[in-house]
Amino acid sequence: MNLFGRLVVVWLGWAAVARASDCTHEVPAKADRLTREEIQAAMQVEVSKGYNLLVSTNAGRFNSAVLLELARGESLDSTPQGFLLHHDDWYEAFRVCLGLDSAAVPAYVDLQRVHHQDRYVQRSPAGVKVEEGPTPLLIVHVTSGWPEGEGVATEYTFVDTAASPDMEVTNEHCISYWLVDYGDIVLNDCISGLRGRPLEGALGVAFKLVGSGRAQWSRSIVAPDGSLVTYSRAARGPFATNLVSTTFPSGLLVKGIPDDRSELRPLEERLKQPLRLEYPELR
Repeated sequence: MNLFGRLVVVWLGWAAVARASDCTHEVPAKADRLTREEIQAAMQVEVSKGYNLLVSTNAGRFNSAVLLELARGESLDSTPQGFLLHHDDWYEAFRVCLGLDSAAVPAYVDLQRVHHQDRYVQRSPAGVKVEEGPTPLLIVHVTSGWPEGEGVATEYTFVDTAASPDMEVTNEHCISYWLVDYGDIVLNDCISGLRGRPLEGALGVAFKLVGSGRAQWSRSIVAPDGSLVTYSRAARGPFATNLVSTTFPSGLLVKGIPDDRSELRPLEERLKQPLRLEYPELR
């Protein structure tokens, strides 16, 4: 793997994203706002699994799982405008689920409240085409952000020193992606609006020289012991690299499959099966 590939894999496992945001965070007036209790119940499912939710390297896994849990429980066919997750409700549900004082809430959750960053989830309209691979169980489109306006921040950045490696993460005013549930595999596709890079040691210095990569998609699957195997594709200019990473329940993120974890190899192969969807344009 070239230098670009070796560096990008370090942060792709978190949420696999780094491209300019071109979406607009607009929530239809008829979108249903879920209750704090509904959000808390979905979060509790993930909390019970025991992986470290205080670090940003596990944030992508947590967010995807909670959103899918909520989408399965909602009758989106009867609420075609989708549903809204208000930033205050998300923050309080997270804090209560983990039994945290406000000072202990991690930045990747706390700053969503500070910037009034809401989530809007809608089931994909008719017209998604399965070009390769099995038919998904559920497909939703997610936007996360806050309205633009005079004096309103266009993005925010935080540094997570509790993660391994240390991470710098930037949220643009609108994050957009397709979230696809295959049962065992979760696909984040067509992602925009989120950037990140490692800061520690020689790796952080080298990453500054190479620059950020643009993720095209990220696939992940959870192993029986709670480790997360991720397979992603990142591009920079005319070059593209396929990347594999492993995130342990502690939040430690490493390149590839560790030599002593041969039982994860079959999961890697499952992630590499052909999967390709064609999405309709959302209105």
